Amino acid sequence: MIRPWIVSLAASVIALGALAVGALEPLERALIDLRMRVIERPAAEGPVLIEIDPRSIHEVGRWPWPRSLHALLLDRLTAAEAGEVFLDVDFSLRSEEAEDAALEGALARRAGRTTLAAFRQWSEAAQAYVDAGPLPRFEQFARLASTNMVPAADGLIREAAPSYPWREAALPSFAAVIAGTEGAQPHRFYIDYGIDRTGWTRFSFVDVARGDVDPALLRGRPIVVGATAVELGDILAVPNYRVLPGVEVQLLAAQSLLLE
Repeated sequence: MIRPWIVSLAASVIALGALAVGALEPLERALIDLRMRVIERPAAEGPVLIEIDPRSIHEVGRWPWPRSLHALLLDRLTAAEAGEVFLDVDFSLRSEEAEDAALEGALARRAGRTTLAAFRQWSEAAQAYVDAGPLPRFEQFARLASTNMVPAADGLIREAAPSYPWREAALPSFAAVIAGTEGAQPHRFYIDYGIDRTGWTRFSFVDVARGDVDPALLRGRPIVVGATAVELGDILAVPNYRVLPGVEVQLLAAQSLLLE
């Protein structure tokens, strides 16, 4: 007769073995997703989100936008005495000289209080990673953060990292810089999709650029600027919501750090 303790021990060994080879990972992911659906947390006091949203895209009537429009937004934020500005926009390629000069001037007027996006992507043709970042004329007036996100085995963005490889070194992640935790978080961490996104302060890009937003609502606040319009393609597959704009996933990752 097999003793009960032997059965329990065998079951424990099997479970530990399955855990070691990742066989229980789908169950763990399902439990985490369930927890985030059931337990909703209020957002931490965080940055203002300025959205490159469908209304802004259609009012301007073109994409990419002239860089003088981004410069106008930055000057509005500087005049409003906003805090750090995080621009989740790709400025890695040249445009017209007058447009690039306008953006360079606006970045210079912010005196280093701007974070610009850098990223690494895989090139099938070259069979190598390609690192992209803002033009040197922009980079000299800003700090850089990586906007990379790596999907889990099921294709969903579940975790974020404090930093990512870039140009033979590493850059802090956008989320870590937004949260102000760069260098303090040593490991990858789960993004909490149970954080209430309705608690974020949001404005349309065109409203801020036109001066239609009360500067008092921006004063002293960190600002994140990024695309939420589906037509711009910065959409990520995530748990619970199915898809979210990349800039919102960055904000959820930052909030996950703030609420730890």
